Amino acid sequence: MNEPRPLNRYILLDHINREIDLRAPESFGWGRDYYLNVFRAFERRGELSGLTVYISYHAPQSLPTAGPNVVLVIIGDEFHQHRGYFHQLGAILRCHGPLPEYCDGWPTSLLQISGLLQWLHKYGVHLKSVGRAFTSAGFKALINVRPKTLSIPLGLLQTFEPNVVPVDQRRHDYGFMGSNNDACENRRLLHRILMWPKVLSRAQMLKAMTRIGSQHHGITRVNEGFEQSLNFYDAYVAALADTRIAIVPRGTCYGTYRFFEACKAGCVIVCDPVPDTWFYKDHPGIVIRNWADLPGIVDTVLTDPEKLQKASQASYNYWHNRVSEDAVAGHILTFLKRTMPGFTVPAD
Repeated sequence: MNEPRPLNRYILLDHINREIDLRAPESFGWGRDYYLNVFRAFERRGELSGLTVYISYHAPQSLPTAGPNVVLVIIGDEFHQHRGYFHQLGAILRCHGPLPEYCDGWPTSLLQISGLLQWLHKYGVHLKSVGRAFTSAGFKALINVRPKTLSIPLGLLQTFEPNVVPVDQRRHDYGFMGSNNDACENRRLLHRILMWPKVLSRAQMLKAMTRIGSQHHGITRVNEGFEQSLNFYDAYVAALADTRIAIVPRGTCYGTYRFFEACKAGCVIVCDPVPDTWFYKDHPGIVIRNWADLPGIVDTVLTDPEKLQKASQASYNYWHNRVSEDAVAGHILTFLKRTMPGFTVPAD
């Protein structure tokens, strides 16, 4: 370990539950490695010290310590749950943001209605957690939490360095490799409501893909569930780096790892609507609100070499300038310096 000792402490919670030395090359998966790399870039800037950073997939019921020097990073929790101790922390960074969002517009289609039902259910769970926080800690549990909460991108499910092929030389014109139904038929009603938008969107997408012209070569692999998809992750990212257009439907929420993975691989992206957050601002994706339009979009992009090249380059630029580990570290640093000014390292 030739790197200097980190200025701050980093603790992975959930089943890991231990302090991590950022100088050690360990891998933990499920988005954790991406954020460990974010904080490695954060440490290289050397501008804040004395922080204790907890990284958790869920919103923990409690933390080992709390205080103005504590930063909680929540990389999962699609229900946006609030906790009674949040007001005691210096900052909260959340991959899915502090509140559920609905991005589908006026609900006139089955997909839009399912998205609205999902939003209502998630909002109900969120409000219940707010009520529990109020019961445990009173009004102070709700005061001044939003200003010190920052939405952050999902990033990469696992770290990878794509063997990127120039977009005009890639073997696959378009592609989707991922899960679809996640065994909804065996789940309870609430689980079906949560999965319904994902299942509908991907069913409509797959149907539309069958109508893409035969002159375009696509790659498609549909797995039964997300867990099964993990078994083919290496093949998936290799194919992504050799695909011109990545088709990026929503998952159980609008944001997906696939979006950021496709950006890093320099793919042209066709995606469902995404939330209005700082990191999605001016994103390079072609937003599709009706999957029946997919064949026309694919044909338009692939028959215009200049458009294809520009869209691919836009994905690269977005990755490097907005959502790469180094770019996100810079944004977090700016936010924390404003939110937690007492931990700034004095200038030499």
